[in-house]
Amino acid sequence: DRDAHVYTLPFPGADAASVRMSQRYLSRGEAPTAAMDGFSANEWPALTVDAAFETLRGALTALLVGLLLKVLSQARFGATLLKRYPRVFSLGAFSETGPSEEQLNSTFFRTEACAFANDGALTARAALHGPEPGYRATPRIAVALARLALEHIEGRNAL
Repeated sequence: DRDAHVYTLPFPGADAASVRMSQRYLSRGEAPTAAMDGFSANEWPALTVDAAFETLRGALTALLVGLLLKVLSQARFGATLLKRYPRVFSLGAFSETGPSEEQLNSTFFRTEACAFANDGALTARAALHGPEPGYRATPRIAVALARLALEHIEGRNAL
């Protein structure tokens, strides 16, 4: 990404699929939303989800480890190895014991979304950041979503 000065690789997770499913759900909604304004259900903007790395070495390491994990996880023997030795196959990123309190305190996440016009020009950028994403941010996000759902249900019942 020339604007962010990072190396990007397609993110192998379910993020893009989740967003597309949300778009399909929203397109069936009873009232249009700001996110849908100007688009019909079949005209949603193209979406890609990439992982960003500050160095080429970091991007290549992630690519090689990802390929190794993919190959190993497809066979029972490989999956057993992955479960037994997570620290080895994640290059120390994961362990059998989980993160220490110090690691949790020093970890954060930052997700940046960029929108580009058909000509490739950057048109919008938004960022979301917070505490450690697995143990700390996930429960907070789940509670916030539950509260939002309850408010939405209560709002509908009030109509």
